[in-house]
This record gives sequence, C-alpha cells and structure tokens, in this order.
Amino acid sequence: MNTPNLSPRSLGNRRSPRSRLSMAICVLILSSTGILTAAPVAAQPSCCTLRGNIDCDPGLNVDIADLSRLIDNLFISFDPLCCDSAANIDGDPGGGVDISDLSRLIDYMFISFTPPEPCGAGELSFAQRQAVFNAIDSVSNLIEGEPADSVAIKLAAFLNSLPDIDSAGVIDSISVWAWFSDGRLISIPNNRSYNGGFATGRGEQSWYAETEPPSGFVLPERRFPELSDADLALPTAPKTLHTPGGNFELPSSIQARLISNFAPTCFPQSVPIIKALLDNHGYVTQVVPGTVPSLLNVHDDGIFYIDTHGGPGKDRAGNRYLSLWTASAFSHSNDSAFAPLLRNDEVVYVFAWDLDPSNNTCGDHWRYGITGKFVARYMYFVPNSFIFINACEGDSVPSLRNGFMIAGASTYCGFTKTVSFPGSNRMADFMFDRLLGANASTLLPKESPPQRPFDIDPVLQDMTSRGYDTDPEAPHAKLRVQHLQNHMGIL
Repeated sequence: MNTPNLSPRSLGNRRSPRSRLSMAICVLILSSTGILTAAPVAAQPSCCTLRGNIDCDPGLNVDIADLSRLIDNLFISFDPLCCDSAANIDGDPGGGVDISDLSRLIDYMFISFTPPEPCGAGELSFAQRQAVFNAIDSVSNLIEGEPADSVAIKLAAFLNSLPDIDSAGVIDSISVWAWFSDGRLISIPNNRSYNGGFATGRGEQSWYAETEPPSGFVLPERRFPELSDADLALPTAPKTLHTPGGNFELPSSIQARLISNFAPTCFPQSVPIIKALLDNHGYVTQVVPGTVPSLLNVHDDGIFYIDTHGGPGKDRAGNRYLSLWTASAFSHSNDSAFAPLLRNDEVVYVFAWDLDPSNNTCGDHWRYGITGKFVARYMYFVPNSFIFINACEGDSVPSLRNGFMIAGASTYCGFTKTVSFPGSNRMADFMFDRLLGANASTLLPKESPPQRPFDIDPVLQDMTSRGYDTDPEAPHAKLRVQHLQNHMGIL
C-alpha cells in the first residue's frame, strides 16, 4: 500500500491537538528512558537547502517521508543520511543530529507548524530580518513627507548603520537597494503614485495578500539552472524584427493571464478594463493572484499582463535588477518556503505601499518581489506571446526583459521610469484597445469613425504623436515596445 505524500499542515489537520501532543510526548519519554537512543551524526553544511528535507526530495518538500527517514536513521537502520545538516532541525551549532532534532521536526509537523530556521552557513534568522524591517518601518514613518531624494539618502544611510546589512545605496536618486549580511537582496522603490482624476475601473477581481504558502507547496524544477547573471545583463534586447508591411502574427495561444497585485481599496484597477477588452475578442482570460507560488506556475500564455509595483535594485556583483512586487507578504512561513529562491536572487524583499494584511489598511509594508532570474528559470510562454508590465521602470534595465525573452516571450511593453496610475493605466488601455480594434476604451475618447486593429508599431507611433506614450503626471516615463523574438504584432 502506498503511503500518501502529506504536507505538514494537511497531516496535522487530520489529528486532534491532543493526539499530536501525545505523539510528541511519547517520543520524548522513550528517549529520556533510553529506549530510543542514537549517537549524533557529523554535519555536512554545504548540502543543506532546507532544514527538514531529510530525504533530499528535489521538490524541497518537508513531509511524512522525512519524519520516517529520521526515525530510521536514529533508531532502526542507522543508515547515513543524504544530508546531515538538513536533519539538524534545531540548528544546533555543533551540527549533530539527535533526539532534539526529531522533537523539533514533530513540533513543526504536528503541533506549532513553526518552520525551522534557514540552514545556510551564516544565514540570518527570521527574527533578525524582522528586526531590520521593523527598524526601517520606524525610520520611514519619521521621514515621511520629505522629498523622495532626501528619503532615499536617509534610508540608505540608516541601512548602512545596521550590523545585519552588508551594504546599501541609492538608484536614480529615489530608490534604495541593500543586501543583508547573508546576501539576500532588499529593494525600497519610490512608490508609484495615484493622483486621481480619471475613471478608475474598480471592478471585482481576484486579489490576495498571502502570508502562508499553500498546503503542500513544492518548488518546481528550474528550467535553466545554469543561467548566469551575464545571460540577463545583455546591454540591449535583440534587434527589432518588424519592418513596415512586415509579417505580423497573433499569439499562438488565446490564453491570457491578468494579474493585479494592488487591492481595490487602495488603488484603481486596470485588470477589469483589460479583461473586458480581451473577453470580447475571443481570448480566454484568467484573473489570477500574483503570489510567488502562482507565478511559479506561469506557462503557455499568449498574453501576460501584470499591474504592480516595480523596484530597481543592485545585486552583489554590481548588476542592476528590477523586481516585481507580488501578493506574497513577508512572513515566517513564506520566508522558509521561499528560502532557495531568496538565496539565488530569484526573489527579493520589497517595501512598498498597498493594503497591509497585518492591519487591513493601506500603507507601506514588506512583500516578496520576483526578478528576471525567476522569470527565466520558472516561466515559459508560447511563440508570438505578448507581455505588458504595468509597473514603474518595467523596461528601465534589461534584466527583467531578458528574463522574459529567455522564457519565450515575443513582444515586451514596459515603462522607462516611475509612472503614476492615471498615466500608466491610460497607456495600457489605449494599447490593448488599438491592438484589438475594440473601440471600447473607457479611459480615453472614442475614435470616430471606429478604428480597425493595427499592429503594435503603428499603435506606438500613433500614441507618440498624441503624447499618449508619456505619462503626464511623470513626464520622463515613456512606454517602450521591445520585439524580442518571433513576430507578435497584433491581437
């Protein structure tokens, strides 16, 4: 009979608190009487990617198989473990594997569900990171209302004064980057503004600020594990493939994924507007939450549209990156689940303004952001696919765009600088309306007579001639179209 593969939380929910506690007590009593004894095993620090993944499951899942393997090692076969440091659940500095690790694993799986601390050498604890973030929150409140460049300078100086921060600085005078002492990256972008003054389109849509990964969450395998920083830091995208009268193609899939990582109570919504345009022209739209687990499963899209914060940063090699704010909030559970992503700069910490799940009010708080490495390694798109990044600086540095190119995207739209909500949503609405020939724009005057669908290069030229390619509230921000590969040009 096969043993079901149960996650810690789903397994815990099958038992009453009394039975879970009884199991833990039984193990502790047996160990104290000497019935269960085992000698500690020397640790192998370099092999650990997640504490509790004792059977070295490539999916990095902590489940009943890991508990069975530890019991077998400690009391039955004494066979060596594939990674002793992953079994050092209690984080003993000596690195030994003993009964206290079994007790800690049982507590995680059946009682408190509190994940073990990360297992890299020199990695900071969740409490240390939280203390840094709390300190940043306090300083941000003190300097709120000052000019953006002054805020950035003061935040960077404060970060450089903290012992758990290795380095910090300012990008483009207004956004802050930093590294924790264990290498994980922080981005504090200049907040995307909302000045009102246009039809907001506050329709119903799927939105979450998720503080825990879904039950049974498992990281998928990377598509390109050997991907290097150089692959994402190309100076420019490949040359434009479109010429006047060229061969323009539709996306080879009618699947359209639409994401907003803003709560309707805090920001105007563009997704309902784009969804209505696509629904009326034969596309199968999916309005999905932009959490890290959801974004790990992006595949086969003909259209990918995301409305979110964009934050520039600088990695430890000095390369600029851009992160996209997700709907996954900073929490102990998420930090444990996303640890491999954070170590590999595929996910970073981002501080920005939206609905805070801890108090249900709009304000600055911490979530996770995905980078170009995340996109290239986990997402993939069909030929002639169309990407629209409705976020600040979505095309200010090549790394995010090149991540989408590696993932198969054909044509990419993004902004060169920080944008505002009225301007960016108007530009997105105009672009989709003209590519579809919908003549149904809700944010701009309708054409008379109605317009046929046009391919994307003439649409951008028309926008430029009207001044629609520039955000009037952020006049240095322009919409840019990049043709990466294949021949997408019309919807």
